[in-house]
Amino acid sequence: MGLYLVEGIHVFLATLWVGGVLFVDLVAFPLLLRLPPERQSQAGQMLMLAADRFFVPIGALVIVSGMLRGTLFGPINSTAFLLSTTYGRAWLTALLVAIATLLWGTFGVFRPTMRFFTAPSLWGANQVSAWTQRKKALRGLMLREAGEVVGFLIILGAMMIMGS
Repeated sequence: MGLYLVEGIHVFLATLWVGGVLFVDLVAFPLLLRLPPERQSQAGQMLMLAADRFFVPIGALVIVSGMLRGTLFGPINSTAFLLSTTYGRAWLTALLVAIATLLWGTFGVFRPTMRFFTAPSLWGANQVSAWTQRKKALRGLMLREAGEVVGFLIILGAMMIMGS
C-alpha cells in the first residue's frame, strides 16, 4: 500500500513539474510575448513569480518522493547496491540530475528571467529602441530554459533504465 501511494504521489508531482515547465515554455511565455511591450514586463514578472512559487516546492517534493520510492519503499538498501547495480546507478543519476534541474530552474532560469523583466534599460521610456536588446536577451533565456528540458529528458532516460 505504501509503495503505491508514494509512487502515485511521485508520478503525479513529476507530471505537474514537467508539464508545468513545458506549459510555461511552450504556451504562456510565447503568449506573453504577444502582449504590447508596455504590458510584457509586469505580466512576465507575475508569471515568473507564480511559476517559481509552484515549481520549487513541487520539484522538491518530486525529489523527496523519489528518494523514498528508491530507498524506504524500493530496492536500495546499501551503498553497495546503489553503486554496483544498474538500477542503483540509474536511480542515483536521476536523483542528482533532478536536484541539478531544480537548482538550475531557480538560479539559472528564474533569477535571470526576473532580471530581464525588471531591467529598466529594456522596459524604460524608449521601448522601441530596446526591442533589439530584448530579443537578444530572450534568446539567451530560451537557451537557459532548455537546460530544464534536457534535465527532464535525462531523468526520463534513467527511469527507463530502472524499469527495464
